[in-house]
Amino acid sequence: MAPSDPADSALNQLVCNHIFNDSSLRWILHADGTVDATNERAAAAVTTDSHDTVFWEGEWWAGGDRQQLQSAVQTAATGMEATYETSAWVADSQRSTVELTIEPLSDSKLLATAIDISERAQLAEELQRSEELHRVTLNNMTDTVLVTNDAGEFTYICPNVHFIFGYTVEEIAAIETVDQLLGEELFDPDTLDQEGVLTNIETTSVDKEGNEHTLLVNIKRVDIQDGTTLYSCRDITTRKQREVAVSVLHDTAQQLMYAETAAEIATKSVDGANETPGFSGVAVYQYDDAINTLVPIAVTEPHMTFASVTAVPVGDNILSHAFLDSSLRVDSLFHSGHDQICVPIGDHGVIVFDPSDQNPGEVTIEIAELFAATVEAAFDRVSRDARVRERDQWLQTKNTQLQRVNEINRLIRTVDQDIIAAETRQEIEQAVCERLVSEWFAFAWIGETADNSQPITPRVWAGGDSGLLDAIEREYDADEPALSAYRSGDTVWVSNIAEDPKKAAWRKHALRYGYQSVVSVPLSFEGVIYGVLTVFSASPDTVESEIRAVLTELGETVGAAISAVARKEALYDDRVTVRTYQSGTPTGVFGRLATATEATVSLTGISHQQAETDIYVELDGCSADTALSEAISLTDIVDGSIVSETSTGGVLQLQTTSTVLPVVLASHGVRVREFVTTPDSTHITVAIVPPTSVQAVNTIIKNQIPNVQLQSQTEQLTSISDPQETFKSELTTKQYEAIQTAYHAGYFAIPREATGQEVATVLGISPQAFHQHIRAAHKKLYQLMLEATAI
Repeated sequence: MAPSDPADSALNQLVCNHIFNDSSLRWILHADGTVDATNERAAAAVTTDSHDTVFWEGEWWAGGDRQQLQSAVQTAATGMEATYETSAWVADSQRSTVELTIEPLSDSKLLATAIDISERAQLAEELQRSEELHRVTLNNMTDTVLVTNDAGEFTYICPNVHFIFGYTVEEIAAIETVDQLLGEELFDPDTLDQEGVLTNIETTSVDKEGNEHTLLVNIKRVDIQDGTTLYSCRDITTRKQREVAVSVLHDTAQQLMYAETAAEIATKSVDGANETPGFSGVAVYQYDDAINTLVPIAVTEPHMTFASVTAVPVGDNILSHAFLDSSLRVDSLFHSGHDQICVPIGDHGVIVFDPSDQNPGEVTIEIAELFAATVEAAFDRVSRDARVRERDQWLQTKNTQLQRVNEINRLIRTVDQDIIAAETRQEIEQAVCERLVSEWFAFAWIGETADNSQPITPRVWAGGDSGLLDAIEREYDADEPALSAYRSGDTVWVSNIAEDPKKAAWRKHALRYGYQSVVSVPLSFEGVIYGVLTVFSASPDTVESEIRAVLTELGETVGAAISAVARKEALYDDRVTVRTYQSGTPTGVFGRLATATEATVSLTGISHQQAETDIYVELDGCSADTALSEAISLTDIVDGSIVSETSTGGVLQLQTTSTVLPVVLASHGVRVREFVTTPDSTHITVAIVPPTSVQAVNTIIKNQIPNVQLQSQTEQLTSISDPQETFKSELTTKQYEAIQTAYHAGYFAIPREATGQEVATVLGISPQAFHQHIRAAHKKLYQLMLEATAI
């Protein structure tokens, strides 16, 4: 440091020595503020020579500090010490917080000292931030801190005390002791003195609004001013509520595991909900899809706070919206002045919770949802178990039915073998009845009647005596199963005869003989009923649909067998009933052709195969070409050709897929001797050979020809053997078709009206094949005529 005044050298030397021994920044100033001298540290802190510079304009300071620095210098010049805290360059590239002190050194000199206080300033700033953080934390944390003296009087109350207790700090202070707030005997003072701290003490306290809170309290011995005991209180009401709810839910879920019905689930659910905190009542509504209504099946007893509970039809109401939308609803359901919580339980219904609070909070709603989910799971399980049981029962029933059907099918196969072995109708019917009672039914019989107004007359029976049949035959009963089946042509059954024993006389007779179920099946073939098969069982409900179907099929099989026997017997029976019928209405494909051509159509021949039938018709009153064209246009005719032509008509071969009356009659052993149709009439003559009944033939014809009337009936005797049928039975289908077509074409006329080539063309075969068929037919005809063994 260089002295500026030689006279002051001694003083300056003394000051410099003092400055150099210090780590602070020091300046000697004139009274006007100019720098007279600096110590080495102050000089090193700036880059320029600071001698004679104005102190407050020096490089050490920030521009914003000049006014305050000048004011401090002026204060020191008046003889008073001035102190100012600011920031300054204390070294090269180092700026720190300093405490600047300016004090008078003499009348014309001042001493300025800057002490680095950056560490102290940082600590003070951190302390200030810590105090601010502590204050904000105390104001916003949910835990409440209280400090009391040995007498329990409050010495400190946390500002956030209102979070738990609802009171202000002043209101808490007005309470005499902590015991009045947290309860007496909260802890043992001796234990606290010994341990120093007690944790997780659970207690309850009532807030300013009267609501009870569950608190978790930690207590510690302290020495804070006059306080000796610190209380840290945490509100665990929500957690406690959840814990209790979870415990109740667990117990309820355990009980619901053993519930087997919806009513049991609902009752156990209501009991569990009543033990759950936050609810004063609960009701379980089950959806009844039969009446589209939510029906209460369990309700809190003895009385719910939301008054009476009744069924609610699904519509525009809160319960329905919750159920249909599968969404939770919080609304006033019963006009009780506060809201209820409506929670859907899947497709099963809705559960309604009546909360203890008028405005249920999130926790209460959450618990309600959890509880409803538990109840829904129980309903799902019971529904699933019910479906499984129903499925198992259904499968068991089906297995039983299948076993029965298999047994019946095996029985039917055996019956079929018996039918094949039988040669007469009596043998067929007797074999069927005996086989049915040998393995399955208690009694079986077959009967017939010629008039729907008369009882069924028994033909054969098996399994018991005829007492039941005698009783049924004596008393005509229109509802008797056999007569009903004959009249309707359908299977008739009664699963439980004992259901209404006085309903009909036949029921009393059947029960008297120990029969409890019955099935009657018509023995029919192509619309003709030959009789009725009736079977009785000693047990009820043994005539399931599968068994009825098998018996119905058996009835058709027996009907076909009886028809086949009738056709066979017709070949050798010398009795024949000839009946002639007349109708004023054209019938079937013949009638439509007669109407279209305005001609007389006569059937001259027929050849029936499985899918198609070739019919030969003679027309009188229309050309063959016109008749063929009209015939082909009919939906029943699939093909046709001209066999021969005359001046007034001709013979056509027509192919049809529809069932024609002559074929139906032939299948029952009835021969059609004449079939003539005009645009306004139908004439038919048939020959009926036993055992085919006249009544059966009459039924077939009346079903086919509208308004038909019997014109005549004669009884005739024929030879034992019908040569035509015998000869026809010796021919193949192709051979018979060939000679039939050749005959109607005039091939056998003298002279020939058609060549073999022409007939072959009509048949759709080669001339060689035609001649082979003709020669084979001739040979069989000669054998029939000349050889005795041919018959």
